[in-house]
Amino acid sequence: MLAALPPPDYAIGVIAGCRTIAPIASAFVLPRPNDGRVSVASAKLADMADHIVVKASHTGLPRNAVAIEQTIAFLHDGRFNPIT
Repeated sequence: MLAALPPPDYAIGVIAGCRTIAPIASAFVLPRPNDGRVSVASAKLADMADHIVVKASHTGLPRNAVAIEQTIAFLHDGRFNPIT
């Protein structure tokens, strides 16, 4: 289904999490690293401008301070800041 969409004409940045609150899915179902719902590898898009991994679970990403800061950086600069 995703392949049927035209390539975007705008920059896309993807933030993936690498912490889980679902240990069974994380350990036995999903490739590592993952956020308990999505693997980091599957969160990548061919035409994305940037990709970053933060230490957050899938449900924790919207409230994660680093993810919020990185979202603001991407919207401002079109890329994520290096995580130190």
